[in-house]
Amino acid sequence: MVPRLKILYFFLDLILPLTVGYILCRRPRVMRVLDKVMVVNLMTLGPVLSTLSFWAIQLRPALLWLPFLGLAMQLIPGGVAFLRARRKFVDPRDQGSYILSTMLSNRGTVGVLTAFLLLGEASYAPAQLIMLLAPAVTYFFCFPLAQRFRTEHGEHQHSRPPLISSLFNRNMAPALGIIAGLALNYSGMKRPDVMATAFPWLLHANMWLFILPLGAAINLDKMHCYWRDICELLGIKFVLTPAVVYALARLANLARENIPVVVILACAPTAILAVVAVKLHDLNIHLAMAAFVLTTLTYLVVILPALGYLFG
Repeated sequence: MVPRLKILYFFLDLILPLTVGYILCRRPRVMRVLDKVMVVNLMTLGPVLSTLSFWAIQLRPALLWLPFLGLAMQLIPGGVAFLRARRKFVDPRDQGSYILSTMLSNRGTVGVLTAFLLLGEASYAPAQLIMLLAPAVTYFFCFPLAQRFRTEHGEHQHSRPPLISSLFNRNMAPALGIIAGLALNYSGMKRPDVMATAFPWLLHANMWLFILPLGAAINLDKMHCYWRDICELLGIKFVLTPAVVYALARLANLARENIPVVVILACAPTAILAVVAVKLHDLNIHLAMAAFVLTTLTYLVVILPALGYLFG
Protein backbone atom coordinates (compact mmCIF):
# COMPACT_ATOMS: atom_id res chain seq x y z
CA MET A 1 0.00 0.00 0.00
CA VAL A 2 1.51 3.37 -1.05
CA PRO A 3 2.04 6.01 1.70
CA ARG A 4 -0.58 8.42 0.31
CA LEU A 5 -3.20 5.67 0.30
CA LYS A 6 -2.29 4.78 3.90
CA ILE A 7 -2.81 8.39 4.96
CA LEU A 8 -6.12 8.52 3.10
CA TYR A 9 -7.37 5.37 4.82
CA PHE A 10 -6.34 6.71 8.21
CA PHE A 11 -8.26 9.91 7.55
CA LEU A 12 -11.32 8.00 6.33
CA ASP A 13 -11.27 5.43 9.15
CA LEU A 14 -10.36 7.60 12.14
CA ILE A 15 -10.40 11.37 11.71
CA LEU A 16 -13.57 11.50 9.61
CA PRO A 17 -15.75 9.28 11.84
CA LEU A 18 -14.51 11.13 14.95
CA THR A 19 -15.50 14.43 13.34
CA VAL A 20 -18.88 13.16 12.16
CA GLY A 21 -19.58 11.67 15.60
CA TYR A 22 -18.72 14.99 17.27
CA ILE A 23 -21.13 16.82 14.98
CA LEU A 24 -23.89 14.30 15.68
CA CYS A 25 -23.46 14.53 19.48
CA ARG A 26 -26.00 17.39 19.59
CA ARG A 27 -28.75 15.07 18.41
CA PRO A 28 -29.88 12.83 21.32
CA ARG A 29 -31.93 10.56 19.08
CA VAL A 30 -28.93 9.92 16.83
CA MET A 31 -26.78 9.28 19.90
CA ARG A 32 -29.10 6.54 21.09
CA VAL A 33 -28.94 4.90 17.68
CA LEU A 34 -25.13 5.10 17.65
CA ASP A 35 -24.92 3.47 21.06
CA LYS A 36 -26.98 0.54 19.77
CA VAL A 37 -24.93 0.32 16.59
CA MET A 38 -21.73 0.12 18.63
CA VAL A 39 -23.11 -2.82 20.62
CA VAL A 40 -24.26 -4.65 17.48
CA ASN A 41 -20.88 -4.04 15.86
CA LEU A 42 -19.09 -5.44 18.92
CA MET A 43 -21.16 -8.61 18.77
CA THR A 44 -20.99 -9.18 15.00
CA LEU A 45 -18.02 -7.75 13.09
CA GLY A 46 -15.74 -8.05 16.12
CA PRO A 47 -16.04 -11.85 16.37
CA VAL A 48 -15.96 -12.22 12.56
CA LEU A 49 -12.68 -10.30 12.24
CA SER A 50 -11.12 -12.26 15.10
CA THR A 51 -12.20 -15.57 13.53
CA LEU A 52 -10.80 -14.70 10.09
CA SER A 53 -7.53 -13.46 11.53
CA PHE A 54 -6.80 -16.37 13.86
CA TRP A 55 -7.90 -18.83 11.19
CA ALA A 56 -4.94 -17.78 9.03
CA ILE A 57 -2.28 -17.07 11.67
CA GLN A 58 0.80 -19.27 11.75
CA LEU A 59 0.95 -20.29 15.41
CA ARG A 60 4.45 -20.52 16.88
CA PRO A 61 5.66 -20.85 20.49
CA ALA A 62 7.36 -17.45 20.23
CA LEU A 63 3.93 -15.80 19.85
CA LEU A 64 3.06 -16.80 23.42
CA TRP A 65 5.07 -13.79 24.59
CA LEU A 66 2.63 -11.38 22.93
CA PRO A 67 -0.18 -11.53 25.56
CA PHE A 68 2.35 -10.89 28.34
CA LEU A 69 3.82 -7.94 26.46
CA GLY A 70 0.26 -6.67 26.09
CA LEU A 71 -0.16 -7.00 29.85
CA ALA A 72 3.03 -5.00 30.37
CA MET A 73 1.55 -2.23 28.17
CA GLN A 74 -1.11 -1.76 30.84
CA LEU A 75 0.77 -2.48 34.06
CA ILE A 76 3.75 -0.19 33.33
CA PRO A 77 1.78 3.04 32.80
CA GLY A 78 -0.77 2.00 35.43
CA GLY A 79 1.96 1.54 38.05
CA VAL A 80 3.50 4.93 37.29
CA ALA A 81 0.08 6.61 37.40
CA PHE A 82 -0.75 4.95 40.72
CA LEU A 83 2.42 6.40 42.25
CA ARG A 84 1.70 9.83 40.80
CA ALA A 85 -2.05 10.11 41.37
CA ARG A 86 -2.04 10.69 45.13
CA ARG A 87 0.61 13.41 44.75
CA LYS A 88 -1.27 15.20 42.00
CA PHE A 89 -4.88 14.97 43.21
CA VAL A 90 -6.71 15.14 46.54
CA ASP A 91 -10.12 13.87 45.42
CA PRO A 92 -10.16 10.06 45.02
CA ARG A 93 -12.43 10.48 42.00
CA ASP A 94 -9.71 12.47 40.24
CA GLN A 95 -7.10 9.90 41.25
CA GLY A 96 -9.15 7.02 39.85
CA SER A 97 -9.84 8.85 36.60
CA TYR A 98 -6.15 9.64 36.17
CA ILE A 99 -5.04 6.05 36.75
CA LEU A 100 -7.65 4.56 34.41
CA SER A 101 -6.86 7.13 31.70
CA THR A 102 -3.20 6.17 31.90
CA MET A 103 -3.69 2.43 32.12
CA LEU A 104 -6.33 1.87 29.41
CA SER A 105 -5.11 2.54 25.86
CA ASN A 106 -6.95 2.60 22.55
CA ARG A 107 -5.11 -0.40 21.16
CA GLY A 108 -8.21 -2.09 19.78
CA THR A 109 -9.12 0.72 17.39
CA VAL A 110 -6.36 3.28 16.88
CA GLY A 111 -3.55 0.78 17.52
CA VAL A 112 -4.98 -1.96 15.31
CA LEU A 113 -5.85 0.47 12.52
CA THR A 114 -2.36 1.98 12.54
CA ALA A 115 -0.73 -1.46 12.50
CA PHE A 116 -3.01 -2.60 9.68
CA LEU A 117 -2.33 0.46 7.53
CA LEU A 118 1.43 0.37 8.06
CA LEU A 119 2.05 -3.39 8.17
CA GLY A 120 -0.94 -5.02 6.46
CA GLU A 121 -3.28 -7.86 7.46
CA ALA A 122 -0.41 -9.90 8.93
CA SER A 123 -0.38 -7.46 11.86
CA TYR A 124 -3.99 -8.06 12.90
CA ALA A 125 -3.62 -11.47 14.51
CA PRO A 126 -0.49 -10.56 16.53
CA ALA A 127 -2.30 -7.41 17.63
CA GLN A 128 -5.23 -9.51 18.84
CA LEU A 129 -2.83 -11.78 20.73
CA ILE A 130 -1.25 -8.73 22.37
CA MET A 131 -4.70 -7.68 23.61
CA LEU A 132 -5.75 -11.18 24.63
CA LEU A 133 -5.50 -10.46 28.37
CA ALA A 134 -6.98 -6.96 28.11
CA PRO A 135 -10.58 -8.00 29.00
CA ALA A 136 -9.35 -9.75 32.16
CA VAL A 137 -7.37 -6.67 33.20
CA THR A 138 -10.36 -4.43 32.50
CA TYR A 139 -13.01 -6.43 34.34
CA PHE A 140 -10.97 -7.94 37.16
CA PHE A 141 -8.67 -5.02 37.92
CA CYS A 142 -9.68 -1.71 36.35
CA PHE A 143 -13.39 -1.85 37.21
CA PRO A 144 -12.81 -2.93 40.85
CA LEU A 145 -10.10 -0.24 41.10
CA ALA A 146 -12.56 2.39 39.89
CA GLN A 147 -15.08 1.16 42.46
CA ARG A 148 -12.44 1.41 45.19
CA PHE A 149 -11.80 5.07 44.44
CA ARG A 150 -15.53 5.77 44.27
CA THR A 151 -16.07 4.10 47.63
CA GLU A 152 -13.10 5.97 49.08
CA HIS A 153 -14.76 9.21 48.11
CA GLY A 154 -17.52 8.19 50.50
CA GLU A 155 -20.61 9.78 48.97
CA HIS A 156 -22.36 6.75 47.52
CA GLN A 157 -21.83 3.01 47.72
CA HIS A 158 -22.14 0.75 44.70
CA SER A 159 -21.77 -3.00 44.60
CA ARG A 160 -19.19 -4.58 42.37
CA PRO A 161 -20.44 -6.33 39.24
CA PRO A 162 -20.93 -10.09 39.78
CA LEU A 163 -18.08 -12.35 38.72
CA ILE A 164 -20.30 -14.22 36.24
CA SER A 165 -21.33 -11.02 34.47
CA SER A 166 -17.66 -10.02 34.21
CA LEU A 167 -16.76 -13.30 32.56
CA PHE A 168 -19.81 -13.75 30.32
CA ASN A 169 -21.14 -10.58 28.73
CA ARG A 170 -21.44 -9.03 25.30
CA ASN A 171 -18.07 -7.28 25.60
CA MET A 172 -16.44 -10.70 25.48
CA ALA A 173 -17.96 -11.54 22.07
CA PRO A 174 -14.68 -10.99 20.13
CA ALA A 175 -13.06 -13.58 22.42
CA LEU A 176 -15.47 -16.15 20.98
CA GLY A 177 -14.17 -15.24 17.53
CA ILE A 178 -10.62 -15.92 18.70
CA ILE A 179 -11.66 -19.35 19.97
CA ALA A 180 -13.47 -20.13 16.71
CA GLY A 181 -10.51 -18.97 14.62
CA LEU A 182 -8.06 -21.05 16.61
CA ALA A 183 -10.33 -24.09 16.28
CA LEU A 184 -10.50 -23.68 12.50
CA ASN A 185 -6.76 -23.13 12.37
CA TYR A 186 -6.10 -26.28 14.38
CA SER A 187 -8.50 -28.29 12.21
CA GLY A 188 -6.29 -27.68 9.18
CA MET A 189 -9.16 -26.29 7.10
CA LYS A 190 -7.85 -23.66 4.68
CA ARG A 191 -9.39 -20.20 4.86
CA PRO A 192 -11.15 -19.30 1.56
CA ASP A 193 -9.15 -16.85 -0.55
CA VAL A 194 -12.13 -14.53 -0.84
CA MET A 195 -11.82 -13.81 2.89
CA ALA A 196 -8.48 -12.09 2.30
CA THR A 197 -10.24 -9.67 -0.07
CA ALA A 198 -13.16 -9.10 2.29
CA PHE A 199 -11.03 -8.61 5.41
CA PRO A 200 -9.90 -4.97 4.79
CA TRP A 201 -13.46 -3.85 4.02
CA LEU A 202 -14.83 -5.52 7.13
CA LEU A 203 -12.14 -3.85 9.21
CA HIS A 204 -12.93 -0.41 7.76
CA ALA A 205 -16.63 -0.92 8.54
CA ASN A 206 -15.78 -2.09 12.05
CA MET A 207 -13.71 1.05 12.68
CA TRP A 208 -16.45 3.41 11.50
CA LEU A 209 -19.18 1.75 13.55
CA PHE A 210 -17.03 1.88 16.67
CA ILE A 211 -15.40 5.32 16.30
CA LEU A 212 -18.56 7.27 15.47
CA PRO A 213 -19.87 6.96 19.06
CA LEU A 214 -16.41 7.95 20.37
CA GLY A 215 -16.56 11.24 18.50
CA ALA A 216 -20.06 11.82 19.83
CA ALA A 217 -18.78 11.49 23.43
CA ILE A 218 -16.42 14.50 23.16
CA ASN A 219 -17.43 17.59 25.20
CA LEU A 220 -14.68 20.21 24.87
CA ASP A 221 -16.42 22.83 27.03
CA LYS A 222 -16.04 20.81 30.23
CA MET A 223 -12.48 19.61 29.76
CA HIS A 224 -10.39 22.80 29.50
CA CYS A 225 -9.42 22.97 33.21
CA TYR A 226 -7.72 19.54 33.16
CA TRP A 227 -5.22 19.95 30.32
CA ARG A 228 -2.33 20.88 32.62
CA ASP A 229 -3.05 18.03 35.03
CA ILE A 230 -2.84 15.32 32.41
CA CYS A 231 0.04 16.61 30.24
CA GLU A 232 2.50 14.17 31.81
CA LEU A 233 0.42 11.30 30.34
CA LEU A 234 2.14 12.10 27.05
CA GLY A 235 5.52 11.08 28.43
CA ILE A 236 4.15 8.00 30.17
CA LYS A 237 2.18 6.71 27.16
CA PHE A 238 4.35 7.74 24.23
CA VAL A 239 7.89 7.51 25.62
CA LEU A 240 8.19 5.39 28.78
CA THR A 241 5.75 2.59 27.93
CA PRO A 242 6.89 1.85 24.35
CA ALA A 243 10.56 2.07 25.38
CA VAL A 244 10.18 -0.46 28.21
CA VAL A 245 7.94 -2.77 26.17
CA TYR A 246 10.40 -2.67 23.24
CA ALA A 247 13.22 -3.65 25.61
CA LEU A 248 11.12 -6.53 26.97
CA ALA A 249 10.34 -7.69 23.42
CA ARG A 250 14.04 -7.78 22.55
CA LEU A 251 14.83 -9.66 25.77
CA ALA A 252 12.16 -12.21 24.87
CA ASN A 253 13.76 -12.70 21.42
CA LEU A 254 10.46 -11.85 19.77
CA ALA A 255 10.32 -12.40 16.02
CA ARG A 256 11.52 -9.34 14.13
CA GLU A 257 8.28 -8.98 12.16
CA ASN A 258 6.23 -8.75 15.36
CA ILE A 259 8.29 -6.05 17.10
CA PRO A 260 6.75 -3.21 15.01
CA VAL A 261 3.27 -4.42 16.01
CA VAL A 262 4.30 -4.39 19.68
CA VAL A 263 5.74 -0.87 19.45
CA ILE A 264 2.71 0.50 17.58
CA LEU A 265 0.24 -0.85 20.12
CA ALA A 266 2.41 0.31 23.03
CA CYS A 267 2.08 3.86 21.66
CA ALA A 268 -1.74 3.88 21.65
CA PRO A 269 -3.51 6.91 23.21
CA THR A 270 -6.02 6.81 26.06
CA ALA A 271 -9.01 4.55 25.34
CA ILE A 272 -12.61 5.69 25.34
CA LEU A 273 -13.14 2.64 27.56
CA ALA A 274 -11.41 4.63 30.29
CA VAL A 275 -14.13 7.26 29.94
CA VAL A 276 -16.78 4.54 30.08
CA ALA A 277 -15.30 3.00 33.24
CA VAL A 278 -15.04 6.42 34.87
CA LYS A 279 -18.64 7.25 34.02
CA LEU A 280 -19.96 3.90 35.28
CA HIS A 281 -18.30 4.45 38.65
CA ASP A 282 -19.09 8.16 38.94
CA LEU A 283 -15.49 9.38 38.90
CA ASN A 284 -14.24 12.52 37.12
CA ILE A 285 -15.43 11.98 33.55
CA HIS A 286 -14.13 15.33 32.29
CA LEU A 287 -10.56 14.51 33.35
CA ALA A 288 -10.77 11.17 31.55
CA MET A 289 -12.25 12.76 28.43
CA ALA A 290 -9.53 15.42 28.46
CA ALA A 291 -6.93 12.64 28.57
CA PHE A 292 -8.63 10.88 25.67
CA VAL A 293 -8.71 14.02 23.51
CA LEU A 294 -5.20 15.25 24.37
CA THR A 295 -3.47 11.91 23.81
CA THR A 296 -5.46 11.19 20.65
CA LEU A 297 -4.65 14.59 19.11
CA THR A 298 -0.98 14.19 20.06
CA TYR A 299 -1.03 10.73 18.52
CA LEU A 300 -2.45 12.04 15.24
CA VAL A 301 -0.13 15.03 14.99
CA VAL A 302 3.15 13.63 16.38
CA ILE A 303 3.16 9.90 17.10
CA LEU A 304 1.46 8.66 13.93
CA PRO A 305 3.86 10.44 11.55
CA ALA A 306 6.77 9.11 13.60
CA LEU A 307 5.43 5.55 13.38
CA GLY A 308 4.85 6.01 9.66
CA TYR A 309 8.45 7.09 9.25
CA LEU A 310 9.73 4.09 11.24
CA PHE A 311 7.50 1.35 9.83
CA GLY A 312 5.79 2.76 6.72
